[in-house]
Amino acid sequence: MSYLIECSRSAREELLLRVQHRDSYLRLHFLVQGVLLALSKGVKIAGVEASSPLSLSLYLAVPLTAVFALLYYTEDRLIGQLSSYVGSLSRPAQKESGEAVPCWDVSPQLREYARTTVVYRFLAHVAAFVVAPSVLLYLLYHSDPPRSCLQWIGCTVQIIVLVCLFVLSIKELCYRLKTGQEWKNKAEHH
Repeated sequence: MSYLIECSRSAREELLLRVQHRDSYLRLHFLVQGVLLALSKGVKIAGVEASSPLSLSLYLAVPLTAVFALLYYTEDRLIGQLSSYVGSLSRPAQKESGEAVPCWDVSPQLREYARTTVVYRFLAHVAAFVVAPSVLLYLLYHSDPPRSCLQWIGCTVQIIVLVCLFVLSIKELCYRLKTGQEWKNKAEHH
């Protein structure tokens, strides 16, 4: 039993660390988007001021969003796997102790959260990782429309990246909607 407790404690500590990392990626993403917008408008930030509005900085909006989205979703997936692992320790612990109280990671309450609230989180991710950079991209191409073939290719690539980020957000929504279902299905078979 002490081994199960230590495994659970270790995984829980790692999970909490990963939650901090994931959330910091989202905060940093918004900060970077704000800085890019400010630089494009010629605003002075932390002592740094563009001599003139730097609309070219908006070219970085989509690539940086892709990096932050990938970092965010990588951490989020690991959080889901760690939670699943901690939940899987619940069954041997119940057999050992004789108690039938599931931990949070396999609780009906977590499944209910996944079934209802995760959709709102998906909408927030779409706003952060697709809509916000799309607005910055629109501002860029509205003020400086593509003229050369290379600029059109760059614009097309950025739009493709945004579509890929939307698909990734949908994929992560589907993954999160399954939260706790695997353990529930195993429990129903026993």
